[in-house]
Amino acid sequence: AIVCSVVPIALGMMLDPRSRKTRAVGTFASACFALGMLASGSRGAFVGFVGAAGYWYAFTSRKFVASALGAMALVAFLFVAPASFWERIATIGGNADSAAWMETDMDPAKLERLVLWGLAIDLWKQNKVFGIGPRNFPIVSAVETDFVDAYQGERGLQAHNTWLQLLAEYGTVGAAIWIGAFVFSMICFRRARARMKH
Repeated sequence: AIVCSVVPIALGMMLDPRSRKTRAVGTFASACFALGMLASGSRGAFVGFVGAAGYWYAFTSRKFVASALGAMALVAFLFVAPASFWERIATIGGNADSAAWMETDMDPAKLERLVLWGLAIDLWKQNKVFGIGPRNFPIVSAVETDFVDAYQGERGLQAHNTWLQLLAEYGTVGAAIWIGAFVFSMICFRRARARMKH
């Protein structure tokens, strides 16, 4: 979520016509974000990354240069991304049972997420106003489930859904503030673009 939120900024820096240093930093940051998404193997990050890049492309005024950079980046990404990444991405639109060539070990991950999402919803229903508190979801999930974090080797996982975890930990009040800030930032962005055109 953090990577996808700032991808349009880095992509915009790549096209800065005034500063070579800004373009270099933007190119490096964009490459790091793409590799980070690849390393995480996150399907949500992939969808978010593509969506953020598409949003950036829709609003950039230098579409020819953006198209050329995008084509080069796509070729590089196809060259670097392993087959296992694409097999994981392919499960976005269907399940492993519908395609024999897909790895079947994705199914437990799907089941795990459904359980965690259900837990997040239940926790929000029990604590609708202020939630259970920041960073408490993994602690509760360690008690309520037997899922183990593959990186830390300890029980308890994140919800794997920013919105649901936000609701569970911060409640309706916290989620409303976060969503309000997000909407406000988009309004400021649009107003800034409108002023730049005049």
